[in-house]
Amino acid sequence: MLKALRVSILLPAAITGATMLPLAGCDKGTGSGTGGTGGSGGSASTGAGKGTVGIVDYDRVFQDVGWKGELERSLSVTAQDYKLALEAFVHEVQRAVADKKKEIAANNKVKLTPAQMGQLERNEKLDQLPLTPELQQQLFNTLQNANNYVTQANNYASNMLRQRRDQLVTIYRQALSQPIRRVSEANGVTMVLIPLENVAYYHKDVDLSAKVVDDVQKTQPVHTVPEAQKLQFPKVESITAPPAPTTLPAALPSAPTTTQPATPPARGG
Repeated sequence: MLKALRVSILLPAAITGATMLPLAGCDKGTGSGTGGTGGSGGSASTGAGKGTVGIVDYDRVFQDVGWKGELERSLSVTAQDYKLALEAFVHEVQRAVADKKKEIAANNKVKLTPAQMGQLERNEKLDQLPLTPELQQQLFNTLQNANNYVTQANNYASNMLRQRRDQLVTIYRQALSQPIRRVSEANGVTMVLIPLENVAYYHKDVDLSAKVVDDVQKTQPVHTVPEAQKLQFPKVESITAPPAPTTLPAALPSAPTTTQPATPPARGG
């Protein structure tokens, strides 16, 4: 019953994976049209001349105006903060486990040799320790609950980081709404589509991405970025009791508490 339970930190893979930025189009959009998406192609004549469709590749625009690096740096700071907070919580759980093991070893019904004490500390061959059934159950509950605490905390931190990523991407994409509108109206476009989100094919002449980049660099739209929400882990009241479910906020706060004007660098500079 006790042979395979261990407390482990699952943090690195989950946190690192959540920092990937799925900007619309990514670099995959460059192969979507017969002519690629290289440049604005004059006046978006193929689609815009008929008064309908234009294409904007968010990934290319974010990259060219410097927002992609800005966004990644902001998310990286949050990821590091969450990593430290999660590690601190895991250490708290591990301390609780260590204290409970000391309590079990100090029980007057138990006499462990130094070698057996080492087994207990390392979680090795726990089923071979000379513990009473009651103490065996306490040890089992302790290790099982510790794993549950860590797993729940890891999932909570990962979900919160994914929410932060989605929040940042939305804020930066919303900052492009006015530049896209101005460019669309100037080119007779009545509908804008996003590569790989809602279009599988397009000709390079309908690509407005370069024109949107030019507009952003001229108008320098400002967007506000709220502070990342802090992680709130449950208190480890008793390691022999299972943790209460960790609930995730329905949504991160939309009102910014800290504003950061974004000034895009001059293209080609």
